[in-house]
Amino acid sequence: SGGGGSAARDYRDYNKDEDEADADARSALGPLRARPVCERHHAINSTSCLPSFMLIGAQKSATSTFYQYFKQHPQVAAPNQKELLFFNGNYGSAQGQNCHPTTEHLSAYMKTFEVPEVEPEARDAPTGAPLDVLLGEFSATYFACECCPAAAKAFMPHLRPIVLLRDPVARVQSRFMEQAFGGSHSKCVALNNQSWTEVMDRNLEAMKRCMGGELEEDEEGKEEEEEEQQQ
Repeated sequence: SGGGGSAARDYRDYNKDEDEADADARSALGPLRARPVCERHHAINSTSCLPSFMLIGAQKSATSTFYQYFKQHPQVAAPNQKELLFFNGNYGSAQGQNCHPTTEHLSAYMKTFEVPEVEPEARDAPTGAPLDVLLGEFSATYFACECCPAAAKAFMPHLRPIVLLRDPVARVQSRFMEQAFGGSHSKCVALNNQSWTEVMDRNLEAMKRCMGGELEEDEEGKEEEEEEQQQ
């Protein structure tokens, strides 16, 4: 029996150490965020709570996989359609970015959540009530939209964004393969039967401008260094 008592004490001491370690880890992370509550926008005609979170990208970074996983979770509700593209889609913006959505646009956006497939616990809770089921949207192109953060925050100030990142070269290659071999419905970019190298060469100047001229400056610096070595 003495051995059993010693083992029990060791087990209790082990659990105590584990609990203290967990407490230290939680303290290092800071206070946990409050549980989301049902919010509604005062200016639009909608019976649904506003989305609590939004998966914003990046494209070709497993967002479709995460969408399917989230839809299977009992505490997550999502529209049947991935990529609603409200803030940079077809809601009244010729440039593809809906930087200043009208109340009519917002009402149309919220109606996408007012469907039987979206759990009532996520849509119909009283305003201000803590949510047991979170409502969310999944649009991977928001990540590259310049005005989407400000527009979304103005409409949903407590929205929690989720971002999935991937090695940028692998991500671009995956996008290229999708556009080149994914079928006619996927080809939103005119590749004109060009190879990966040809597409990269064609877009190199645009990529330089996107990076603020850093690549060009690096190339000029290398050329100057080579000239000095030759002299």
